Amino acid sequence: MNNILRSLRKILTMSRSLSSNTQSSPQVEQKHKTPELTPRFGKSEPAPQFGKMVYSSKSQAELEAQAGEKLFKVSDGVYVNQATQEFIQSEYQPVIENGSPEEFSSYNFEKSGIACATWHPNEPKLICIVTSPTSTTICLVLSIEKDQLTLVSETTIALPNQPEQIKDVAHHPLLSYLLITCDKYLFVWDYADKKLVGNIDLDRYDLAQGGFYPDAQRAWALSMDKDHAGYDWVIWDYSVNEVNHYELERHGHYGRGATLHPSGLLIGAAWNAYECGYLIHTSEPKSQDLYYYSQPAPERSEYEAYSPCFSPDGKRLAFVVNPYLAMHKNHSKVCVYEMETGELQVEFYTGTRLNEEQLQFVYVGNTLAFRESDSDKIHVFDSRLGKRIKTLTASSAIRYFTGHRLFGYYAVIHETGISIFFSSLVEAWMTSNQSFEQTALDIAKRFIAANDVHLVSVNG
Repeated sequence: MNNILRSLRKILTMSRSLSSNTQSSPQVEQKHKTPELTPRFGKSEPAPQFGKMVYSSKSQAELEAQAGEKLFKVSDGVYVNQATQEFIQSEYQPVIENGSPEEFSSYNFEKSGIACATWHPNEPKLICIVTSPTSTTICLVLSIEKDQLTLVSETTIALPNQPEQIKDVAHHPLLSYLLITCDKYLFVWDYADKKLVGNIDLDRYDLAQGGFYPDAQRAWALSMDKDHAGYDWVIWDYSVNEVNHYELERHGHYGRGATLHPSGLLIGAAWNAYECGYLIHTSEPKSQDLYYYSQPAPERSEYEAYSPCFSPDGKRLAFVVNPYLAMHKNHSKVCVYEMETGELQVEFYTGTRLNEEQLQFVYVGNTLAFRESDSDKIHVFDSRLGKRIKTLTASSAIRYFTGHRLFGYYAVIHETGISIFFSSLVEAWMTSNQSFEQTALDIAKRFIAANDVHLVSVNG
């Protein structure tokens, strides 16, 4: 059966990819290559004989002229005929349950060229990275004070070499350091002291987003492997400018994303083959290798799993799943698992289909939010009940999204600048400025102690 499925996958290769950071801005366009997604038929589901599916880079008009019939676009480069379209449209439409209605307002800041942004971990401050027409990189610090969004500082970042693409920025959990991730380049900027802490050129890597370990010397980043089958883990010791590269376990198939646990001790990595799931890894390598826990390791029947994220207290791991079946609507779900036990807490349909990016816990973990690629929409859900709180609409297509882990702020970067959405409850949320570091550390230590017998070397 697996050989048959692999053959089908070759035939049914789609041009669309799940780049979690694909942007429309010239500065951040095509942030990193990801493996091409490959639709499949269900294990016991034969390919439909009533219609047909066409995969081509030709225009729709050319394909229709060649086929002699009307075609319908399913996704980039993928078209179906009338019979297949009717079959797809006849599928059951999942119901999205709505929570109590909330009114949202927004702060707006106009500035062109903003590539990405990150929140201060404990304060309502947004730090933005801007690329200017003069090929300089600028750091903006914005602060929300007394119901106003104000510009605190604007500083030019002195870099040895100007990066071609700025993909991502992450704030250090304790220091005023920013990790700025580019296509082949990493640098650490201290925005308080306005100085460059470290930089490294990594020609052999295709980097994606990254973050900091909770110390004053190491950062991590995701790097696409040489076969473009998934992400590997890169650790950069910027105190001595040394880099090491480690494989993440993905059961011989794809890895769509990974992230560091708030404790800094563990890694959560999504994988997918003909099923999907996640694996918890150790974040500290041993003998030049990472290790993962064979249990608890939940598996699911869907084909794709991507955009994993931890709650601020480290108790929960969430990610998006999609069945990705050929000739189906492919409705996505968000799944939330308890970290220590691997038990499913909640799963819910999102109302979207395979275009979800930058899933994040926001507002002390009470909400889960994500953006749609090539869209002006942000979707906000109750992370425990799975009910939709609000779908927020920006003034233009959203290029980047970051939510505050403590406060109820949802910042989006679009063509003209930044919009920060917030609920009418934001004043109450701001009193919840609590630290989760110790809770996350305790959870990680218990997990490690309880599952030591399940530890397996990735390359062992």
